[in-house]
Amino acid sequence: MSDFVTIDLSNYLTNKGITSESEMSLGELSIGGSSLPYLHFNFGSLFHIDSIPFIIYQKDGKDNMELNQQLIPVQNIEINKIHMLGVTNNGNFSEKAYFIENGKHLLQTTISFSDFLSPTPFYNEKLAFEFPYMHSRNGLINHYTPKIWMNTFSFDHVRADHLLFEENMFIHLFAITIEGNISNPTIK
Repeated sequence: MSDFVTIDLSNYLTNKGITSESEMSLGELSIGGSSLPYLHFNFGSLFHIDSIPFIIYQKDGKDNMELNQQLIPVQNIEINKIHMLGVTNNGNFSEKAYFIENGKHLLQTTISFSDFLSPTPFYNEKLAFEFPYMHSRNGLINHYTPKIWMNTFSFDHVRADHLLFEENMFIHLFAITIEGNISNPTIK
């Protein structure tokens, strides 16, 4: 049986991608200022997609992390899978991420996400959320149905104490959950 640990991204949030109707002009998910409508989110609360636990955090008005060389601590655990909720904008993108243990790069992997406006996943992600419209600086846009994708990356029992991401302002991560063998799991 696998254990799950949700990663607290609250200290790494750099972008406002989810807005209420009263603040839709503040969206930052794309260069044009679009954002996802605040319909499904209870920030800081546990929810499940395909039996995988996630938490989307919000801090100082930010709710997602643009990849910008973040070094994120994780419990020193044996990782079998990493589940991520994310999107890209202005195209489909991949970027490098690294497993770090005791300051040394152990393994390099590639994370990939489809554009939040793509009707279908480019990288075979699963649909996590679909919205009936999107927000923009100019109001509601009803002819798009933006999405948040769930992608799972599998590994052969990698032990790490940090994840390091490359820089790519077009990739946005909303939540990360690690699945593996953990001596003191946060969530089962």
